[in-house]
Amino acid sequence: MTNGGSIDFSINRNLAEKFSMALKLNNESSKDVITRLMNQYVAETFSKVSNEATIQISGRAGDSSSPSIVEKKKENAKITNEMVASAYKYAKKVYFGEMTRQASKIAVSKASGMNEGSAQDYITDFLAMMEVIKKSF
Repeated sequence: MTNGGSIDFSINRNLAEKFSMALKLNNESSKDVITRLMNQYVAETFSKVSNEATIQISGRAGDSSSPSIVEKKKENAKITNEMVASAYKYAKKVYFGEMTRQASKIAVSKASGMNEGSAQDYITDFLAMMEVIKKSF
Protein backbone atom coordinates (compact mmCIF):
# COMPACT_ATOMS: atom_id res chain seq x y z
CA MET A 1 0.00 0.00 0.00
CA THR A 2 2.49 2.66 1.08
CA ASN A 3 6.20 2.59 0.50
CA GLY A 4 8.28 5.19 2.31
CA GLY A 5 5.68 7.96 2.06
CA SER A 6 4.48 7.15 -1.45
CA ILE A 7 1.31 5.43 -2.56
CA ASP A 8 1.05 3.44 -5.76
CA PHE A 9 -2.30 2.96 -7.47
CA SER A 10 -3.85 2.65 -10.89
CA ILE A 11 -7.11 3.99 -12.29
CA ASN A 12 -8.94 3.25 -15.50
CA ARG A 13 -7.99 5.24 -18.56
CA ASN A 14 -11.37 6.96 -18.98
CA LEU A 15 -11.27 8.38 -15.45
CA ALA A 16 -7.63 9.41 -15.88
CA GLU A 17 -8.49 11.37 -19.03
CA LYS A 18 -11.42 13.13 -17.35
CA PHE A 19 -9.24 13.92 -14.32
CA SER A 20 -6.57 15.37 -16.57
CA MET A 21 -9.13 17.57 -18.35
CA ALA A 22 -10.57 18.75 -15.03
CA LEU A 23 -7.07 19.67 -13.82
CA LYS A 24 -6.52 21.78 -16.92
CA LEU A 25 -9.92 23.46 -16.59
CA ASN A 26 -9.22 24.36 -12.98
CA ASN A 27 -5.54 25.12 -13.57
CA GLU A 28 -4.53 22.82 -10.69
CA SER A 29 -1.81 20.25 -10.18
CA SER A 30 -2.67 16.61 -9.64
CA LYS A 31 -0.54 16.55 -6.48
CA ASP A 32 -2.50 19.42 -4.90
CA VAL A 33 -5.89 17.96 -5.82
CA ILE A 34 -5.05 14.43 -4.70
CA THR A 35 -3.57 15.73 -1.44
CA ARG A 36 -6.70 17.80 -0.77
CA LEU A 37 -8.97 14.85 -1.51
CA MET A 38 -6.90 12.51 0.65
CA ASN A 39 -6.97 14.98 3.55
CA GLN A 40 -10.75 15.27 3.19
CA TYR A 41 -11.08 11.48 3.09
CA VAL A 42 -8.95 11.09 6.22
CA ALA A 43 -10.91 13.77 8.09
CA GLU A 44 -14.26 12.24 7.13
CA THR A 45 -13.07 8.74 8.08
CA PHE A 46 -11.87 9.92 11.50
CA SER A 47 -15.21 11.64 12.03
CA LYS A 48 -17.15 8.53 11.05
CA VAL A 49 -15.10 6.28 13.33
CA SER A 50 -15.46 8.77 16.19
CA ASN A 51 -19.24 8.87 15.73
CA GLU A 52 -19.46 5.07 15.57
CA ALA A 53 -17.42 4.76 18.78
CA THR A 54 -19.73 7.20 20.55
CA ILE A 55 -22.79 5.22 19.43
CA GLN A 56 -21.25 1.96 20.67
CA ILE A 57 -20.32 3.48 24.03
CA SER A 58 -23.80 4.88 24.58
CA GLY A 59 -25.38 1.42 24.79
CA ARG A 60 -28.34 -0.22 23.11
CA ALA A 61 -31.23 1.77 21.72
CA GLY A 62 -34.31 1.55 23.90
CA ASP A 63 -32.40 0.47 27.03
CA SER A 64 -33.53 3.10 29.51
CA SER A 65 -32.70 1.10 32.66
CA SER A 66 -29.59 3.15 33.39
CA PRO A 67 -27.85 6.20 31.98
CA SER A 68 -25.28 5.43 29.32
CA ILE A 69 -21.57 6.13 29.68
CA VAL A 70 -21.94 9.06 27.31
CA GLU A 71 -24.82 10.50 29.36
CA LYS A 72 -22.81 10.12 32.57
CA LYS A 73 -19.85 11.90 30.97
CA LYS A 74 -22.11 14.76 29.89
CA GLU A 75 -23.35 15.23 33.43
CA ASN A 76 -19.79 15.52 34.77
CA ALA A 77 -18.08 17.28 31.85
CA LYS A 78 -18.16 20.92 30.93
CA ILE A 79 -17.46 20.15 27.26
CA THR A 80 -19.99 17.70 25.84
CA ASN A 81 -19.62 15.31 22.91
CA GLU A 82 -22.02 17.53 20.95
CA MET A 83 -19.71 20.50 21.51
CA VAL A 84 -16.71 18.49 20.32
CA ALA A 85 -18.64 17.31 17.25
CA SER A 86 -19.58 20.90 16.45
CA ALA A 87 -15.97 22.04 16.85
CA TYR A 88 -14.85 19.24 14.54
CA LYS A 89 -17.46 20.17 11.92
CA TYR A 90 -16.34 23.78 11.84
CA ALA A 91 -12.63 22.94 12.09
CA LYS A 92 -12.99 20.97 8.83
CA LYS A 93 -14.49 24.08 7.22
CA VAL A 94 -11.46 26.10 8.31
CA TYR A 95 -9.11 23.40 7.05
CA PHE A 96 -10.75 23.34 3.63
CA GLY A 97 -10.76 27.16 3.40
CA GLU A 98 -14.54 27.52 3.70
CA MET A 99 -14.45 29.63 6.89
CA THR A 100 -12.02 31.70 8.94
CA ARG A 101 -10.94 30.60 12.41
CA GLN A 102 -12.69 33.60 13.92
CA ALA A 103 -16.01 32.88 12.19
CA SER A 104 -15.83 29.18 12.98
CA LYS A 105 -15.16 29.63 16.71
CA ILE A 106 -18.16 31.95 16.91
CA ALA A 107 -20.28 29.45 14.95
CA VAL A 108 -19.24 26.61 17.28
CA SER A 109 -20.15 28.70 20.30
CA LYS A 110 -23.56 29.65 18.88
CA ALA A 111 -24.34 26.12 17.66
CA SER A 112 -23.27 24.19 20.75
CA GLY A 113 -22.79 26.60 23.64
CA MET A 114 -19.06 25.88 23.83
CA ASN A 115 -16.94 28.75 25.10
CA GLU A 116 -15.24 30.57 22.19
CA GLY A 117 -11.81 30.03 23.73
CA SER A 118 -12.38 26.29 23.97
CA ALA A 119 -13.74 26.24 20.42
CA GLN A 120 -10.61 28.03 19.22
CA ASP A 121 -8.46 25.44 21.03
CA TYR A 122 -10.28 22.53 19.42
CA ILE A 123 -10.02 24.10 15.97
CA THR A 124 -6.31 24.82 16.44
CA ASP A 125 -5.71 21.25 17.64
CA PHE A 126 -7.54 19.80 14.64
CA LEU A 127 -5.53 21.95 12.22
CA ALA A 128 -2.30 20.88 13.92
CA MET A 129 -3.25 17.20 13.60
CA MET A 130 -4.07 17.64 9.93
CA GLU A 131 -0.70 19.33 9.41
CA VAL A 132 1.05 16.33 10.96
CA ILE A 133 -0.90 14.01 8.66
CA LYS A 134 -0.09 16.20 5.67
CA LYS A 135 3.64 16.14 6.47
CA SER A 136 3.63 12.35 6.77
CA PHE A 137 2.74 12.05 3.08
